Amino acid sequence: MKGNRLTRVADLLRHEVADILSSRMRDPRLGFVTVTGVDVAPDLRNATVFVSFLGRSEDFEGRVQLLNHASPYVWRELASRHLDLRHLPQLHFRGDHSMERAQRIQELLREAAPPADPGGEDAPTPTDPGDESP
Repeated sequence: MKGNRLTRVADLLRHEVADILSSRMRDPRLGFVTVTGVDVAPDLRNATVFVSFLGRSEDFEGRVQLLNHASPYVWRELASRHLDLRHLPQLHFRGDHSMERAQRIQELLREAAPPADPGGEDAPTPTDPGDESP
């Protein structure tokens, strides 16, 4: 049952933090932020919020630091929503590079795959069923 509660709290926090970041945070340095997941400690005192950003990745860590600096604001916004939690966990933001890694793997696979040769020597020739000779 403990794991189930942790999962429910993590889903609730993911939804609420995503809503706060998209509707209440007005810092243009952040750009478009996506909350990809939340990991809640078993004692429900700390939560790690994993985020990804759309656009250039040069300043990825700078944007994560900006979110960590703004975490007290996000925490207060969460507290004002009267969530059904005895203790509201402290938030710690971490960058999620999984989308970038997936895109890089796709690029590598495209480069490694041989180009399709539709008219090559080994390609079977289509036959017309009406051309059969007796």
